[in-house]
Amino acid sequence: MPKFNPENKTNEQVQTKKGPGDKTTRLKSPQGGDSSAQRSPLLFNEIPPTEQIFAFVDPEKIRAKLNNLSVAQIEELLVSALGKGPHAALAEWAEYRLKLLDDYNITEDFKRVEDLRIRKETLAILLMAINLSPGLDYGFGKLFGDKRTRQKHAAALLAPIPTLTILLDSMGNLAKDFKQTSLASPARAISDLKFLSSFFVMGDKIYEFLGVNSLLELSKFGLASLVHASGGNYLDREVSALTGAALQKPDYDETGHRVWRIRNFPRLQRSVPFLTKVCIAFNNVLSKQ
Repeated sequence: MPKFNPENKTNEQVQTKKGPGDKTTRLKSPQGGDSSAQRSPLLFNEIPPTEQIFAFVDPEKIRAKLNNLSVAQIEELLVSALGKGPHAALAEWAEYRLKLLDDYNITEDFKRVEDLRIRKETLAILLMAINLSPGLDYGFGKLFGDKRTRQKHAAALLAPIPTLTILLDSMGNLAKDFKQTSLASPARAISDLKFLSSFFVMGDKIYEFLGVNSLLELSKFGLASLVHASGGNYLDREVSALTGAALQKPDYDETGHRVWRIRNFPRLQRSVPFLTKVCIAFNNVLSKQ
């Protein structure tokens, strides 16, 4: 084994032979310790709390810009991000996701929707979004109490930051050394408090930004609006069957879905029409492969 000089402060490799042709290489850091042991940079140290970030954002203006995008423009963005394909892995994943819904006897409903030239990949993504949305909504909205309680918790976590900032400023250059040690760092504490505080209000800000009451209604609207845009009809029976299967709720029936659509569809069409355009554009990109 090559000798290692502990006083050497430059990067070097220590090789340990385990057998013929088998050796392990360990990279030493400039400080003489393993590079893996170094603390990662503070990603959130200079980032303001979530409420301050959204204070500089006008949701209505951003939504207006998104809503003004055409389907063709969104297609160009998707092609630049995904490439022209074909995306065999995505198709295989879609088959797997849709296979999970076989127990709900929605084959005929699925075929009727697919006859509108809606791709399986597009349907699989929308149905997965519907499936995941209730859990996300619970985490954002009910897990930490009502809105007032969540805001109270978020403010409580931010309360120590002014004192920690005074401590950090008083430390001067010494604060930089804390990043290289396991000692408690005021900068790290400030970063962590901002990050943890954001969890309590992030959901409210996302809903406000999107102009929706929940991610579930957003995902349900995505499927319903794509079907309507593709065929000109709402197909409440078929869409409700697919939605109920995604939610794992066999009792989600056509009547309940139609009532939801009549009450919410016009509002969501005004608020997030870009979602329908994204679904159409994504489906078009896959169809052109």
